[in-house]
Amino acid sequence: MTVNVISFASCHTQGDAAYDAALSNGTSEEQAAAIALAVIDACEEDQETGGQ
Repeated sequence: MTVNVISFASCHTQGDAAYDAALSNGTSEEQAAAIALAVIDACEEDQETGGQ
């Protein structure tokens, strides 16, 4: 269970990083948020399917 919590937090960290990177590249906040959500969703889905 602890591993899942850490992985979940890591997904949000990746999402935050993607958001910051998108903004620094001149992407609008709305698009950056969409990118961050996509990164988090893909990361969480990967965790659920056991991919590492």
